[in-house]
Amino acid sequence: MLALQMSKDHVLTGIYERLIKPYKETFVTSEIEGLRNTCQLRNYAYAVTMHSTIHAFLSSIHCNIVALPRAYVPYSSSLIISKNFPFKVLFHHHIQEMRRTGILKRIKQSAWYDGLEDNPYDTSVATTLETVMIFHYILGIGVLSSFLLLTLERTWWTMKVRLKKRHY
Repeated sequence: MLALQMSKDHVLTGIYERLIKPYKETFVTSEIEGLRNTCQLRNYAYAVTMHSTIHAFLSSIHCNIVALPRAYVPYSSSLIISKNFPFKVLFHHHIQEMRRTGILKRIKQSAWYDGLEDNPYDTSVATTLETVMIFHYILGIGVLSSFLLLTLERTWWTMKVRLKKRHY
């Protein structure tokens, strides 16, 4: 927010003045405050990173919070360092070592919320033969009708050619 407030670009400062500044006092200052507001206020929703926040604050929340299915915003995070950072090789070495020894995997397992082990971005849905049978019927009807039309056209064409031969 400070970047918008102190920006020299008039568009960015306009965004801050119109959309952020009037509501600044209603912003929550912590994740737990946002989750508690979800419990206390009637029409309130709060976006969190499920795998870290909910799991960490479950004991502090005194209501049932429901996640909206397929309401995820994919994001990634990383440590950004300059190309000439003197400790770049050291960081790379230790991260690779943590990956090789399984430390990163243990950290993920301990910090990941158990209810989200499946990929939340996976939009595949299980189907049965009964569900897609209508499409098979439509396909079959289409194939049969095309063979029927082909036979009719072939017969019509043959009759037309025979009639022309008789007249000549």
